[in-house]
Amino acid sequence: MTIIPIREPEFLRPSRWSTPHEDHFLTLCINRREPGLATPRFNSEFHAATHLLTLERHWQVRTAIVLPQQIHLLVTLREPADMPAVVDRFKDCLDLSLQRAGLQWERNYYNRHLHPGEDHLPPFLYIFQQRRQTELSNPVEKWPGYYCAEGDWTWFAPLTRSACQFPGWLLQWRLYAVNPSARRTDGVRSRHPAPLG
Repeated sequence: MTIIPIREPEFLRPSRWSTPHEDHFLTLCINRREPGLATPRFNSEFHAATHLLTLERHWQVRTAIVLPQQIHLLVTLREPADMPAVVDRFKDCLDLSLQRAGLQWERNYYNRHLHPGEDHLPPFLYIFQQRRQTELSNPVEKWPGYYCAEGDWTWFAPLTRSACQFPGWLLQWRLYAVNPSARRTDGVRSRHPAPLG
């Protein structure tokens, strides 16, 4: 697991539960779901980009993973919060990496706002389980594309094997991520998506 040491004010060390800042589950996909993201070079550049946006005070990444065709992130937006601008900035940081691999971002992205008081364990587990599935397909080494903030890993580490009932919005996304041709019932397909759920 990659842990990037960042000195954080105590109010930016969120617990399992929501903080006054807005938390979002984001997914950025490669156009036509072409594989090619999960390489050592891209993993390194991905972690550098997430760290850069933290230093620029756009967000705080709580947990994230690079998969061959997409990226999942759970982030806390800083204020002022402008999600489309933040996502565009993040994509710009990685555009050169994609160009080298002959890949392009999907124009859209997927965003689910976690409401105040909503349990954060399901999205943490969902992202972690993606890591475990990837490691099973490549058991030689731990998956370097996985990240969990040190403050969150403290409470989450003992719960990584917990039984968890995923909420409807996450089950719906899970189905859509496997079969992108499926129609989303909430119609979230735009560059400025409405929250899921």
